[in-house]
Amino acid sequence: MAKKILVTSCIFVFALSFVAVIPARAQSVMEGKITGTVTDDKGEALPGATVELTGPSIMGKRAVTSSAKGVYVFLNVPPGTFTITASMPSFKKWVQESIILGAGKVIEINPVLQVGAIEETVTVVASSPTVDAKTSTVDSRLEKELISRLPTSRDAFYDLSLTTPGMYDHGSSSGWLPSPTAYSSASNENVFLVNGVNATNPRGSSFGTLVHVNYNAVEEVRVVALGSKAEYGSFSGAAIDVLTKSGSNQFHGNAAFYIVPESWEKSNAPAAGQTYGKDWISINPDVLLYSGHPDHNYEVNATLGGPVLKDKVWFFGAFDYLNSASPSALWRAATPLLNNSWGSYVDFKV
Repeated sequence: MAKKILVTSCIFVFALSFVAVIPARAQSVMEGKITGTVTDDKGEALPGATVELTGPSIMGKRAVTSSAKGVYVFLNVPPGTFTITASMPSFKKWVQESIILGAGKVIEINPVLQVGAIEETVTVVASSPTVDAKTSTVDSRLEKELISRLPTSRDAFYDLSLTTPGMYDHGSSSGWLPSPTAYSSASNENVFLVNGVNATNPRGSSFGTLVHVNYNAVEEVRVVALGSKAEYGSFSGAAIDVLTKSGSNQFHGNAAFYIVPESWEKSNAPAAGQTYGKDWISINPDVLLYSGHPDHNYEVNATLGGPVLKDKVWFFGAFDYLNSASPSALWRAATPLLNNSWGSYVDFKV
């Protein structure tokens, strides 16, 4: 009986460990870390100082106390812009604003407290650290402000990854085998993720991803090429990680309509009487080898986020409708057969 229980327990533990390990391979680094050392103006560590973190990306306020060596750390911090406040009796309050943290990033902020009344405040105006000197990871980040200004075809995966160093256009956006190459690696060595979930095409990473991400719902895109952490799993090309927006204590959103007017697009059909290659290649005159003038191409987009319960429950939703059509490149007819593609995409998270 005891032997049977022991064997059953071993099988259960083994199965549990297997279940726990598999998701970890597909899990991206979604949150960052802020750490540092609190010192006085002479460089001596200050234990027992209160360090507070506030920002629109977190609910309420986070507070920690510096250790015996003056060290503090905030773990699992979502991407966003934050303010850090450090205070201690007999010292002036220290404040630094506009600290930008990206997904999976570690930044170091070292408060320096000056002797004085706690009612006095010292505000530090400084840019956030842009380089993490404690990691060898080679990655690129595109925040929402930059994404909104980039001239792309609104493909959160392919278009945006090609704007980063070391990436090469292997195919074409939404085309055959659209996965890019990273630092001369093969296109089938990439991995695509959305909010930490592996979204790589099941046929293989050369085919990119089957997941459509609402472009206006993208918070950040991170392209990790070299020296990635174990959380990204096994790959030797690039991990293209898309993080979508979340709610906050303030209602926010947008609505947009994108269209390419027909007059802005030209047909690649030959002019009247043009041979279009008959002199050097045999073409069946009954087969149309050009696509003709596009019929229509437009997109309707809307996003909305905000609080359900302030500092407790937030929501964010996004809607995207795409519709495009152009004459078929294979058949000639009085009424051309249209290659029409359309779809509605809805993202929602609480």
